[in-house]
Amino acid sequence: MRGVVTAADSEYFRPLQCLVTSLAGNSPATSVVVTDLGLTDTQGEWLRRRGVTVKPKPHDCLLAVPVGHELWQIWNKPVWMAYSGLDQCLWLDADCVILRPLDAILDELAANGSFAVRHTYDTAYPLPNDPSLYELFPVLHEIPYPPNNGVVGLDPDRDADLLMQWTRMCHEGTVGRARQLVTWQDEGALIWALRKRDYGHRVLDRPGWNRIVGTDDPASTDMHTWLDTEVAKWHAREPETIVLHFSQCKFWLKWVTGL
Repeated sequence: MRGVVTAADSEYFRPLQCLVTSLAGNSPATSVVVTDLGLTDTQGEWLRRRGVTVKPKPHDCLLAVPVGHELWQIWNKPVWMAYSGLDQCLWLDADCVILRPLDAILDELAANGSFAVRHTYDTAYPLPNDPSLYELFPVLHEIPYPPNNGVVGLDPDRDADLLMQWTRMCHEGTVGRARQLVTWQDEGALIWALRKRDYGHRVLDRPGWNRIVGTDDPASTDMHTWLDTEVAKWHAREPETIVLHFSQCKFWLKWVTGL
C-alpha cells in the first residue's frame, strides 16, 4: 500500500489540519499516516474521523535519536517513515498543503523507487555539511544538487540500504561521532546517505513537487478561510505546483528555537 506519511505534536496540529484537509480535497483516495509525537486525544480523534491512521511513535529503542534530544522529532524522520506500515511512503512535512492530485508523485515512487526533490535557492545551498563529515565517513559519489526534505519518497524494502544509511547518519549526527558536522538535521543526513549509496540520480528537479513559499502560515485565520483565499491564490498562480511547503511557519520555528 502507498500513501502519505507525516508526524506532528499538539503544537503542530494546526498546519497538519490544513494538510489533511487539502489532501481530502485533492487526493481523497490517498492513505494518510500520522505519527503521534504528542497530539491530544481530541486532535487524534479529529484525524481518525477523517480516515487518517494515527500511529504511536515506535519504541524508544528503535529511534535513531532519543526523545528529548534537540529536534528529535525531525532527526527521526526516516524512522517515522520506516514504521509507517506503508510499502511506499511519501513524506510530507506537516506544514505542506496540497494543490493538486498526488498521482504523478506517487507513480514516480512506484515506478522508480525512493527520491528526494531539489531544493532551489537563489544562491548557494546554505550551511552544507561540514567537509570533515566526509573525512570521518567517506563517500565516493556526488549529487547534482541538494534536496529539501519537506517532500521525500521512500520504498523501505526496495531501497533498504539507503534507509539504513540515512537512519545511521541521523544517529551519528546527534549522539554519535558526527556531532556538529551534519547540518539541517535529517536533510544533511540524507544528503550524506544519497552520496554514500550513489542515489544522486534520484534527486529530482521537480520544483512543483516541493514549492517552498517561505513564511506564510495558517495560524492567523480560520483554516477554511485561509485555504479558500490565500491557498486558492497560490493555486491560480502556480499551475504546475502540486505541493506547497510553508517551510518557515511559526510551528517549525518553535521546534527549532524552543520558544
